[in-house]
Amino acid sequence: MSDRSPPLVTLVILLAGCASVQEEEAQKAELARVHLNEGIAYNKAGQHAEAVEAFDTAIELHPTYALAFYQRGNAHFYLGQDLEALADYTEAMKLSPGFDRALFNRGETYRRMGRWKDSLKDLQDFHHANPSDANALKRIGSLLHEHVPAKRYEALEFLRRYLNLVGHDEEVERWVAELERDAAGSAPPPPP
Repeated sequence: MSDRSPPLVTLVILLAGCASVQEEEAQKAELARVHLNEGIAYNKAGQHAEAVEAFDTAIELHPTYALAFYQRGNAHFYLGQDLEALADYTEAMKLSPGFDRALFNRGETYRRMGRWKDSLKDLQDFHHANPSDANALKRIGSLLHEHVPAKRYEALEFLRRYLNLVGHDEEVERWVAELERDAAGSAPPPPP
């Protein structure tokens, strides 16, 4: 019996240690959620710098918390810190593949930075995963309309689909009318 006691005692100690490590991780995850919610509240109140601090704490406690990276990206975006926002949205997508809202927001960040090609790629990827999202249709249509002259007719299709989903949007209706006039003026003459 005495030969078996030390390994049994060691096993009990190891199991107790594992349980306390798991408890500690669970406590950290719960505390990270508290800081995440605090950051979201700060963002809603327009206190974006405070939100970044709360999200920083959440990420320190839970380094693989994709939602905390995404929300911190939003706070950076509101602060005009586009490079930081891009990094956070990208990290959120690495941690949680298929995190479509991070993809959309990264596309919007690229758009604001004037990186039209990157923006268009992210927004189109988002659109493929979410074909009936009206905001994606409008953003893609406006990017094509404003920045890719060779794809103006493709822009027209995206904008028409957007209007079919949302109904009235004065700005988009003006773009559609402009594109339709352009299309009518550039149409080849009918055959004799």
